[in-house]
Amino acid sequence: MSIETLQYYEQERKRREAREVIEAHHRMPDGKLIATVQFCFNCRRQFAYNRKRRHCPSCQQILRTKTMILRKP
Repeated sequence: MSIETLQYYEQERKRREAREVIEAHHRMPDGKLIATVQFCFNCRRQFAYNRKRRHCPSCQQILRTKTMILRKP
């Protein structure tokens, strides 16, 4: 592969990550939102939950899943 092709794939990956938003999937009675996220211990990045994703896209470490409570907007 050429350098231009690799740069294109890297830019596409960054755009895809920027579009990915942590979505709240449940609202508590007090108005707080609950979301399930995947996070990497190594690089501390968080991603929206995706059942097929097993490894961090940037450092290739195993992702962990946790439930976050988001504050009211």
